[in-house]
Amino acid sequence: MNIINEEKKDKILNISFNQDNSLLSVSTENGFFIYGALPPKKKQERRMDGGISHCEMLYRTNLLALIGGGEVPKYNPSKLIIWDDKQNNVISEIKFYSNIKNVKLKRNKIFCILENNIYVFSLDTLENTEIIPTRLNPKGLFGINNNEDKIVIAYVPKLNDKNIIKGSIIVKNYDKDTKREINAQDDSISCISLNNDGTLLATSNEKGIIIRIHSCENGDLLSQFKRGMEKVEINYICFDNLNNYLAVTSVKGTIHIWSLSKVVENLKNIKKNGSTLGVGKNIITSQDSNDNNNNKIIENIDNEQETVEKNNLPTNKKTILGKAEKSFARIKLNSNSICSFQKDNIIFVATYDGMYYKALLDSKNGGHCKIILQDSLRNLKK
Repeated sequence: MNIINEEKKDKILNISFNQDNSLLSVSTENGFFIYGALPPKKKQERRMDGGISHCEMLYRTNLLALIGGGEVPKYNPSKLIIWDDKQNNVISEIKFYSNIKNVKLKRNKIFCILENNIYVFSLDTLENTEIIPTRLNPKGLFGINNNEDKIVIAYVPKLNDKNIIKGSIIVKNYDKDTKREINAQDDSISCISLNNDGTLLATSNEKGIIIRIHSCENGDLLSQFKRGMEKVEINYICFDNLNNYLAVTSVKGTIHIWSLSKVVENLKNIKKNGSTLGVGKNIITSQDSNDNNNNKIIENIDNEQETVEKNNLPTNKKTILGKAEKSFARIKLNSNSICSFQKDNIIFVATYDGMYYKALLDSKNGGHCKIILQDSLRNLKK
């Protein structure tokens, strides 16, 4: 039963967690809602006369980034809205020449993802500090670490160099002023995720069958996971904060969970003995971001092309890494979803048909996770 979508105005357009996975935002055709994850509880309800496609939270603060969307958008989808939820009001906005596909916040930066560029702003001044060209990115693919102490991002680079391949990702570390191209998949990328401290990159291919884990520091392929044999769209990838597990959700409603123990072991061996997987280790230093400063927010600005060294993966990954690993645990639902790892082996799941679930992960035996609580998000009270 489609509980929250009984009325068209309550159709869910997007779901996302804040940076520490303690809060959940639900964007609908009629505004947005904020919920606590554990315990499940409604925190805020903002009904509007129009749709919100994205509601991005800044940790547990009152500052939000909103994008209009849906059949009747509340705001122009090409406009980024900075919202103060304590004042229940718009405090600033940034206008682009095309629609915004995604937005992410850090303590001192805003990342606006458009189809062909990523715009970086200072959160304090809203000054545009950087423009990063990308290849066509209609889904707004973008990865960012959640740790407050540093900023690492992952994005799909522009195919402006014959050495850059379709399945490559650029990982940029702002604190170390480095970036690295990682040949993450053999075909197009469908989903990107970084772990909490920005040391691990997870990607899925467009078939939704293989998920690969790479080291962000040197590009080494650490492991590869097999979701299944049937082609499916991967919707969401997340790490737990301690690098123990990785979860992947798909549009089929299935959630697959893998242990990261071998990944962590491979990473330790590489740091101790050097790269053993045949991948180059050169670090690429990024150019001064001030070269890209531009206070005129124009999407089609041509930046100076950046030369990025290519890290060639081994041609026979199965020989080096062994057979792709099947999932350690699973959750079977009937709707597209996102999830997060909570304390005490609890996995919190929110679905696009308006349900939430608490599932218990058996850390010793894996298998099917036990659903210990389920209800409609709409039933949650303040």
